[in-house]
Amino acid sequence: MVERTNSRDGSTFLSCEDFPDCRGTRNLGGERKRGGSTPDWVGRTTTEPVAPCSSSLPKALSPTSATDFMRCPRLFYEKQVSRQVEFVGTEATTKGKLAHAAFEKVFDLAPSRRTPAAAAGFVSPLWDEMRGEDEQAAVAALPNRRIDAMLKETEVAVRNWFKLEDPKGFTPLDRELNVQASLAGAPMRGIIDRVDDLGSGRVAIVDYKTGKQPQARFKDETLLPIRIYAAAMSTQPGITVDEVRLLYVSPAHQGEIRERVTASSVADTKRQFASTWKQVKDAARQGRFESRTSPLCDWCDAQPICPAWT
Repeated sequence: MVERTNSRDGSTFLSCEDFPDCRGTRNLGGERKRGGSTPDWVGRTTTEPVAPCSSSLPKALSPTSATDFMRCPRLFYEKQVSRQVEFVGTEATTKGKLAHAAFEKVFDLAPSRRTPAAAAGFVSPLWDEMRGEDEQAAVAALPNRRIDAMLKETEVAVRNWFKLEDPKGFTPLDRELNVQASLAGAPMRGIIDRVDDLGSGRVAIVDYKTGKQPQARFKDETLLPIRIYAAAMSTQPGITVDEVRLLYVSPAHQGEIRERVTASSVADTKRQFASTWKQVKDAARQGRFESRTSPLCDWCDAQPICPAWT
């Protein structure tokens, strides 16, 4: 890879020798600066037409891909349609993936063996299993000290989960549950972290989070994916979703967001999801996926070839 300079802010990044024809890039220069006023480029929109691509759309939307489109249609296009950008794992996403896998494996143990030490003990073996995946190439190439620190931070987060709930006292109804549903005519497909049995056909849907809790103004955006899962589960015969829960397991951001689920909230979510699916189909038919800039652009692997930045 070759070191290059970002023409917008002077920061450096690595790219393939054939950039921009080859889209693989890596950021350099450590952590990005936080705080201060909102940059003047936030909120900018740009539309560079692409070829109509209705036939290349996914057959169904996941909650993540739906929220990607709502945040930035061009991001959705690059991830789900063109697939010309290599979206790679980071230390943050890897910690999340490891923690989720450890939480799932805990429930394979007998209740009496579901301890913090047992849960944390899954982290390193899980990393050994996944470090060879293409998605993990950038993280696997980090210095050993960085990887060791990442694994220790993950173990701490996994242990901290036990301060939020005690897995010795319950066994989920389902884990890593594949769900497919039609929400107001829109096809949905995804994987739910955990479904808890509340009795008499009532369930709670639980999602683990290893990052920060959202600011109040981002709460609806943060809850939307799990609301979509609640709507999907509500289509299953004999199932009533009573509540959704986001568990934030990092010690620095420990806590829970809990929300009741009602028939009205399910109906609203179905309408919102169906509207998003219609917008996706319209964008594909017209070949118009708008780029919408936000602070998240600095963490987007598509930024070097995004029309908003080129």
